[in-house]
Amino acid sequence: MHCRPIYSSDVLMHELANDLDAMASTYDDALVTVAGDFSSLNTNFVCDDFGLQQMAVTTTHGNEFIDKVFVSQPDA
Repeated sequence: MHCRPIYSSDVLMHELANDLDAMASTYDDALVTVAGDFSSLNTNFVCDDFGLQQMAVTTTHGNEFIDKVFVSQPDA
């Protein structure tokens, strides 16, 4: 069963972007990890705007990338 989120995807993306921006401006050497079930969220901005890298290289649920983990320093 697929449950629809109770929040707006735009609001979640905006708040996540604000949090990532605040962390980057406050802690320039922080190791950042963002993880979750992002089945209905376009997460390209996490990589494009904040330089995080997605760790999953194969699909996580059937033919889709649902469970995603992004890190700021994949080699750390």
